[in-house]
Amino acid sequence: MALCHIKPSTSCHHAELINALQTIKSRNVQPTEPLVVSITDAHAGSGTHNVIPETATLKGSIRAFNAEVSSLAIERMKQIAQGIALAHNAEINVTIKDGSYPATINNAGATQVAHQAAINVVGKDKVSTNFPPFTGSEDFAFFLQQVPGCYLFIGNGSEGKTGGVCVHNPLYDFNDRIIPLVLATLLNSSNKK
Repeated sequence: MALCHIKPSTSCHHAELINALQTIKSRNVQPTEPLVVSITDAHAGSGTHNVIPETATLKGSIRAFNAEVSSLAIERMKQIAQGIALAHNAEINVTIKDGSYPATINNAGATQVAHQAAINVVGKDKVSTNFPPFTGSEDFAFFLQQVPGCYLFIGNGSEGKTGGVCVHNPLYDFNDRIIPLVLATLLNSSNKK
């Protein structure tokens, strides 16, 4: 016998929390200020179709160029979670792991060196510096906090062909044919002082 009115439905407040977190950017941050709140893993239940899950878990990331915006997003996340918990007579715990990713900010001098190295290897017509700020989380950001450097994108393929999707995509397939170009660009960069 189902007594759904007695027990909070983890699935309902799970779904409501996912949707509500998406309003952090649109309702709390200037439209011109980059912020991404991503829920990348959602789990509730054990595969049984007629049992209300005891717990539910969400995982994700917050990415911003500005530490104040990131802090605001974390604070709003906690407030939204507690509001939904109160509304559903449930308990929601928010855990923020230390070691979040800082923004990846290239050094201007290193960027010029990498730009010229890429031109030397593939030609000016195949090198673009007209790239908008990118909010991906990247381990390389930690290196850039310690030494000047440049994170650059090397074309991996065209859409619909091998390598034609971004990394972190289930269809991603590294295009081995670009290895010589990458090595030549890195070697060309390292020869510059």
